[in-house]
Amino acid sequence: MLSTRNQTLTPARTLRPARRPRDENFGRAGDDVTPCAAAGESGEGPKRRRDGSARAFKPLALGLGLLISACGQPAKEAATHDPAVPPERPTARAAGTPSPAAKAELIRLEEEYARALVRKDRDFLMGFYAADWRGGNWTGFWTKSRMIGSVMDGRYVVTSMTLSNVEVRIIGDVAVVQGVDDEISAVGGRDTSGRWAFTDIFERRGGRWVAVASHTTEMRRE
Repeated sequence: MLSTRNQTLTPARTLRPARRPRDENFGRAGDDVTPCAAAGESGEGPKRRRDGSARAFKPLALGLGLLISACGQPAKEAATHDPAVPPERPTARAAGTPSPAAKAELIRLEEEYARALVRKDRDFLMGFYAADWRGGNWTGFWTKSRMIGSVMDGRYVVTSMTLSNVEVRIIGDVAVVQGVDDEISAVGGRDTSGRWAFTDIFERRGGRWVAVASHTTEMRRE
């Protein structure tokens, strides 16, 4: 709050210099003596006029200075704390860019999945696929029960599987993992060995990632 203590605002009419008696030897028409010359000679008349004016205007100058300062300060603060301008925030992670920990976790799941197919690890596969998982390949779409059943009864045999070019994108609680696997495999007695491009869609449920959809496409040389 602006304090006005020890500040006296003098009424405007008292700021005028007091009318002094006419000096017969100063300022008459026809005289060659100028105020500056008179000041140089006597050092009293005009000097007293200047000193009196300065003393009279000093309180006004001080008051105006404080008023200008007080009026300018809120404007500066308003510009600094303008509620219409949102504060700067840290740059958010680009959409679809996973954290290093989430990316590593999903890649680890894919690598363990490849080993589980070779080992016919039913427990892992049961946890890897969501109950409503659906996978597409050249034969059509498979459900979770059909997929695990084919692995366990030997209809789908994987002798080896190596992953490469694995990319991960995360959008909220959904992750898209794409990559390539080189495998030696057979489905229903048919040799399906070769290089396959795959896409797995994961969803975070109950604090863990589970596969909800998949698709594989054979990569053939042109």
